[in-house]
Amino acid sequence: MNFGICGKTVASANRNIVYPYINLNYARKRYTLSHKKTESMLIVKNNEKTNYFYIFGGKDESSFKLIQGITLAGIMLDEVALMPRSFVEQAIARCSIEGSKFWFNCNPEDPDHWFNQEWIMRHEEKNALLLHFELEDNPSLSERIINRYKSLYTGVFHQRYILGQWVRAEGVIFKQFADAPEKWICSNDIDERELSFITFGIDFGESVSHTIFCATGFLKNRGGIIALDERKIVSKGVSPDKIEVEFVQFVKDVGSEFPKTKLTYAFCDHPETIVNGINKALYAAGLRISAVMAKKEEINARLFAQERMFNMGLLKIRKKCEMLIHSLKNQTWDSKFPNQRLDADPNINDIADAFEYSWEEFIDEIGAKL
Repeated sequence: MNFGICGKTVASANRNIVYPYINLNYARKRYTLSHKKTESMLIVKNNEKTNYFYIFGGKDESSFKLIQGITLAGIMLDEVALMPRSFVEQAIARCSIEGSKFWFNCNPEDPDHWFNQEWIMRHEEKNALLLHFELEDNPSLSERIINRYKSLYTGVFHQRYILGQWVRAEGVIFKQFADAPEKWICSNDIDERELSFITFGIDFGESVSHTIFCATGFLKNRGGIIALDERKIVSKGVSPDKIEVEFVQFVKDVGSEFPKTKLTYAFCDHPETIVNGINKALYAAGLRISAVMAKKEEINARLFAQERMFNMGLLKIRKKCEMLIHSLKNQTWDSKFPNQRLDADPNINDIADAFEYSWEEFIDEIGAKL
């Protein structure tokens, strides 16, 4: 038979489901396993039976097209609450074999989330077995690791990822920072020997916002990151050429302060034409760094990573970064749109985006990804 294994991306499905499974002694002894990476397929044989597990990613609304047409005997959706409803419903619709089954797992989100409303709250009428797990239910975690995880989360993150509760995100996002910012704010005097490399983030302004530059230093030995510098450029009526000149000067200023540290990438949130202009300006100035499009990871993934960095001691902010400090103190959840960061004040959101662009590509290297 054909089956499906779905994650937010194919890579996450492999990481969370396929790789752990094929490394189980039980699985290796009982079955003949063949993982076809290029074909995104896991083949499982037992005696004369062969099952094919196709691996899909449900990243956005267009992803449902990837799974159309296939006939499945069952499907597993890993972190289903992170997938678009259109993809999930298309995946379920592909299970047309008699006796086909669905498996879902997820961390809780907002109580109004469609999966909570359609499946969690209606599991009995859908003939679904609902299993609720808390952190202590994981048999592979020691008591020390459980206690460490509990110390990494506060507020809504603790309720969802530790207690498994479907709760609404309300109030200040980084309450621990807002209550005691001095724990993470450091002196402007930095020992450059601690830095491994420096990246930049650029958030381009629109009609009511400004263009923001920020510089982030990555500490050696996976020691985390430090917000090094920031600059705001009034965007209204300013040409792209002017912004290019200002960014080149910003890079030069950071490079002068940290002359022995490699400057690597500038992550931008704008179309390719603007990025190309930034690259040309950098090259003309003799600055061998590359401007690239920002990864623009899902905002809540960026917030989750920062929560972990705060609580793991992996994030510091220099005292001079006043815009970022103000932003981290005042970022709040949007009361009208559950589970979203309020996007109403450019003085809060623009610097937040620029800062997050500067490091999101390296979440794994920082050690902040779950």
